Amino acid sequence: MKSLVLVSVPVLNFLNSISPPDLCNLTRLQVHDSLAHASDGREEATRGLDLLVRKHIRALEVLDITCHTNLFHIDSILQHGGSLRQVHFRDHVGFTHDDDECPTLRAEDVTRLGQGLPFVHTLELDMDVALCYPPEFLRGIASFPMLQTLILHVQTLLRATEKDDPARDRDYESAMQTFSCLVRLREKSNPDLAWKSITINVGGWRRVMLRRMGPEWRRKNARGIFAERCFVLEKDETGRYRIAEQECHDGSQYISTSQL
Repeated sequence: MKSLVLVSVPVLNFLNSISPPDLCNLTRLQVHDSLAHASDGREEATRGLDLLVRKHIRALEVLDITCHTNLFHIDSILQHGGSLRQVHFRDHVGFTHDDDECPTLRAEDVTRLGQGLPFVHTLELDMDVALCYPPEFLRGIASFPMLQTLILHVQTLLRATEKDDPARDRDYESAMQTFSCLVRLREKSNPDLAWKSITINVGGWRRVMLRRMGPEWRRKNARGIFAERCFVLEKDETGRYRIAEQECHDGSQYISTSQL
């Protein structure tokens, strides 16, 4: 078996049902827990995934997991430094709730990954600015020598109870600062390798989604102020970087009224 994709299934049950050495030849591992089993053994499942990646799988090319990132050892990822091309490493907490702190890699660990994963061209991480120093975190990202596609998840800077400031768009401003920092770091460290795309996902944005449901957020949404946004930097046909904001579809139109 070369590829294993576990989406919307209880991961721990699966891990308990297999012999890890049977998965030694995997080159792609994609694991996202079932929402229906959100509190069912997720910590143990993360430990099982960590052991699988560190001790049993020989040479992963794609690692795409949502887990308890503080329980998944960086060294387990570095074990595959000679083969990994894509790393998507996210925490269960995410950014869909304003008051939750999303576990975030230390900047020095991001740098270690950059130094130890020389062939990774695509990277996806969480960055909670309350738990890290963003300039150092971004410097760690820029240390990946072959990285061209980045997806960075962050929390909205807005709060439901704050008074609106029509003169400012704080999430947009923050995204522009992040883009500028990453482009500047790349031009300084490796000017011959341009970014293909940088995506900044704010507040748990999805292509099809239900926005925050509290009364304060409903009022803000009615005024066109949203916590969930997505900004993308890409190169256009002239070779210049361009930035666009992605639109989402209202997920409420796909569910019945009784589910709201």
